Amino acid sequence: MSASPRESFWTGGGLHRFRNYDHRYDTGKLSIREAFRSSVNLPFVRLMRDIVANRIYGAEREPGSVLDDPEDPRRRVYLERFADWEGRQYLDRFLAKAAGGESRPNRAGAGHPLERWLTRYRVEHPSAQREEVMRASARVRLDAYQWLFDTKSHGAQNRRIWTILERDAFRRIHRDQVRLGYPFARLVPSLATAIGASSDRPSALAELMGIVLSGGVRFNTMRIDGLRFAADTPYEALVHRDQAQGVRVLRQEIAEAVRAALFEVVALGTARRANHALDGNEREAVVRIGGKTGTGDNRYKVFARDGSLVSSRITSRTATFTFLIEGGFFGVVTAHVMGEAAQYYAFTSSLAVQAFRLLSPALAPLVSPAPAQAAQRLPHPQGKPVRR
Repeated sequence: MSASPRESFWTGGGLHRFRNYDHRYDTGKLSIREAFRSSVNLPFVRLMRDIVANRIYGAEREPGSVLDDPEDPRRRVYLERFADWEGRQYLDRFLAKAAGGESRPNRAGAGHPLERWLTRYRVEHPSAQREEVMRASARVRLDAYQWLFDTKSHGAQNRRIWTILERDAFRRIHRDQVRLGYPFARLVPSLATAIGASSDRPSALAELMGIVLSGGVRFNTMRIDGLRFAADTPYEALVHRDQAQGVRVLRQEIAEAVRAALFEVVALGTARRANHALDGNEREAVVRIGGKTGTGDNRYKVFARDGSLVSSRITSRTATFTFLIEGGFFGVVTAHVMGEAAQYYAFTSSLAVQAFRLLSPALAPLVSPAPAQAAQRLPHPQGKPVRR
């Protein structure tokens, strides 16, 4: 799959371009496995585009077919949904602007029609809250987009319809992600989700490693195995948790393929620094380690209509190494700097991998097998993973 960053993508309601962290791959074509091993972004953006297209064109009643027929009555429904959605975005922006002290449009008689409406409405209803504003503006939002319903431009309408189809597709993708432990109520409906735009919690990343390690079975996280009350008294009581029952959320062959790719990331890819960290044997790892690295240079960006960057403000910098260890252990190491201070840091995921390596002497006694046991520990166990 192409790793070229030269293509622009219509996604998330606008035109976006993506780049690779390592520009040596910009002119190459890689398999998904190779891109995974070396953390190359563009193949995953294109893979996500294919997944979204499959959810749009392969779904029941093929909603994507609405794009091909200008007379399809469903087009009006999708355009109304777009007008309602984008109108809400504009109103939220204008409400925030008013809260900051700007209560009038930029110039008399100019500006967005929804901003003019909101200015009048707030004069008449000074105590109105957001929900009241949204209810009162329902018809106004549709009227503001009458040009879109009347336009003869098939392409202009299709771009808006695609935005709604894409959002619907990401809602379906989100349902699948939740089964794998994704902790948030929604995914960012953009191809940027493929490279981390929706973020994740370290605990959820660790849980995903546990699912892969256990062959596609998800177990509930347990912090306590048992409790002992009133020890050495007539009232002594022991309470043990029931044996955990896992739920299969991935086919075993998929989990095995992902696990093999994770081992390659450590053996050959961006997490090589963690290779042999738990055994000291430079020829052959006794305890294999797998993982995935990620670097986040997280910014709030504003773009002009032509796609050019207007401004960029850094919000945080993160470095993550999520790992699994053959034998039943998994976890996450992450480093982050929040706020404007992040602009003074340039660390990458190598920092998190190095932190894992520095911690390895403390982990080694827990996970390293004795020489006589090594051959028995290499096959992947199908039991419950243990978090430490």
